[in-house]
Amino acid sequence: MNRMTLTTALVAATVAFGAPAMASDQLARSLGVDASQYTLAELAQLQVAIEEGDQTRVDFILSGGANAISGQASGAAQLAANVGVQPGNFSLTELVQLKTATEAGDQTRVNFITSGGADVVSTQSFVSPGQAQLAASLGLDPAEYTLAELASIAADREDD
Repeated sequence: MNRMTLTTALVAATVAFGAPAMASDQLARSLGVDASQYTLAELAQLQVAIEEGDQTRVDFILSGGANAISGQASGAAQLAANVGVQPGNFSLTELVQLKTATEAGDQTRVNFITSGGADVVSTQSFVSPGQAQLAASLGLDPAEYTLAELASIAADREDD
């Protein structure tokens, strides 16, 4: 029984580990490249790039991704130009957020991102109905006080 279990395990391991290697070798041969230089995923990407006639991507994969940094930098530079900011001043994430905010017409968010997150957003310009009612009961202008300040004034007046 142990011998059969061991044999089954060996066959399963051979199939599990050998199949991807055989597929990799076969795909590499069909593409005319050395299988030991590329992962199976890279070989699949190379095949798609060749089929689509994407020479830039083919060159990128064949070069081992050596131009990944310059490719990302040029993409960020292009995105920066699209949103009207200097390349290198913002991270790729900030550029994407800036593009999204610009497309949505969210000028407050655009200002926040372009100022490095240093914009202060005032919450005092908004007067809630509760704040207006409390200010009216105190005979005060709700735009002049925060809700916390109005509550404090009301508490002080009740104590008197």
